This record gives sequence, C-alpha cells and structure tokens, in this order.
Amino acid sequence: MRQVDTCDFCGDAPDGVFEVVPAANPSGPVRLALCDGCKTTLETVTDPLRGADEHDGAATDTDHSGSDPAADSPAAPPTSPQAASSDATGITIEDSTDDAAASRPDGYAQVLRLLENRDDDMPRGDLRALATNAYGLTADSFQTAVDAAIENGDVAADGDGLRRT
Repeated sequence: MRQVDTCDFCGDAPDGVFEVVPAANPSGPVRLALCDGCKTTLETVTDPLRGADEHDGAATDTDHSGSDPAADSPAAPPTSPQAASSDATGITIEDSTDDAAASRPDGYAQVLRLLENRDDDMPRGDLRALATNAYGLTADSFQTAVDAAIENGDVAADGDGLRRT
C-alpha cells in the first residue's frame, strides 16, 4: 500500500483519499490522495461527466412533468460528412473528416511527420531510408505516400529534395 502523505497533484498535505473514477468503470475505480483545493478543482471537471452518466441511466417513467419523452429525445444525427453532434452535456463534437483524409495511403502521416520542422529540403533517398527504418514502411508504400502528399499539396518536390508546404 502506498504512503498517502502528499496530494497527488500539488504536493500539499492531503485531506483524504477520494474515488475520482467510479467503481462502475470497467477498469475499476481510481482513487487519489487530494487536498481540499485540488479536490474542488477536480470535481468541477468530473461532476458534469458523472451527472451525464447518471442522467443517461435514469428511467424516464419517473418524469411527471407532463412532457412527452419522445418529444424530448434528440433528433436523428446529421449524416453530412462534416456533421456536428451534441450530447446531453452540451458538448459539441464536429466530424471534420473528409474524403481526402480517408483515402490517404499507409505511411502518409509518417512522411509528413518526418518533414515537420525542417528548414531545408530533405533528399528523397534520406527520407526513404528514415521512413523505412523508423516506421517499417516498404519502398512502395513510401513512394505511394510521397506521391499522394505531393498531389494533395502537403509536400513540395524540388529536384531531389522534399519539403513540407
């Protein structure tokens, strides 16, 4: 058992050990030693989430407000590629995926990552060696990823060098 002599966040003397993730969580409860200030701060984040979980599991037959539960239910989710969804807590999540992102070949993101924060062009052979060794890309998948990145305008080819645009 670990010593509980400091707050897990700030290092001050703790006021107790608190369960910050409920036992109903599939991976089990999470308990932290917290001082009063850190407990209050953490509660401002976790309480709305716990409230949403409790609301989702509540039975609707106890609602005697006279409203029609079917009228209160959310409409069918939008089906456009850039659809926005909102849950019971009012948090909106936008789906910004597009067809170009979905059709990017294997190695595309890795090639772009390797070209990040480089001031000068990187020779294609050096980039190929780095990508194949660091990410296990084949020469064909590397070439396909580079061609797609150039076609999408994410990479510029100047002679034998490649750079991120």
